[in-house]
Amino acid sequence: MIAANIDQAFITNSVVTPTLKPSLMDRYIIAAQKGNMRPILIINKCDLLTSTQFPLQERSKEKALLQMCLETYQRLDIPIFAVSAETEDNLFALSKMMRGKTSVFVGQSGVGKSSLINRITHSKQRIGSITAKTKKGSHTTTNAQLIPLPEKGFCVDTPGVKSFGLWNVDKPDIKTYFAEFAPFKQQCRYRGCCHLHEPDCAVKQAVENGAISPLRYESYCILMAEDVLQKWR
Repeated sequence: MIAANIDQAFITNSVVTPTLKPSLMDRYIIAAQKGNMRPILIINKCDLLTSTQFPLQERSKEKALLQMCLETYQRLDIPIFAVSAETEDNLFALSKMMRGKTSVFVGQSGVGKSSLINRITHSKQRIGSITAKTKKGSHTTTNAQLIPLPEKGFCVDTPGVKSFGLWNVDKPDIKTYFAEFAPFKQQCRYRGCCHLHEPDCAVKQAVENGAISPLRYESYCILMAEDVLQKWR
């Protein structure tokens, strides 16, 4: 438990440092939906995609992944913003969505949650540096902090996490959080298909045909393999 009475969760990610992790985004999306919060995705540090301090190959890979994420979540009607706390790109759009709401910023350490909040609210949250070796944050924020917004509402800055598991979610529940599976599951050969190793699975076929994002399907497979969910077996 890190916050209560929240309207929306700003699931914050970054490019290059740390790198994008779609499966982590999907965990947060499920947690937000389970907690009756609106999930909103933020991809921070997009200015680094043109920075020569990182190899071109690394930047190209992250740029391609960013584009896949934008297309995937826009198609699912989940708001997603490519932003930069450094250049303030798209921060006005974020601030508009925060007006009159209580929002929580969540995500890995080092993705720039506190930096974004500082820019939007004109506050002075402590920010840390990225560890050069691991390209991860240094966990500068150590407790949740409630910050009033200039134009009504509040936001909560939270400590970064190293890993994020789902609480009180059974394996049969997982499929319900992947709404894009619904149009295809009735076409599966087996009733109650898990969409993993069964033959004639319409969901797997939809992934191959591009009707379902491979990013989302990979997240689904990872979640279904997690030990934390094995009480269903």
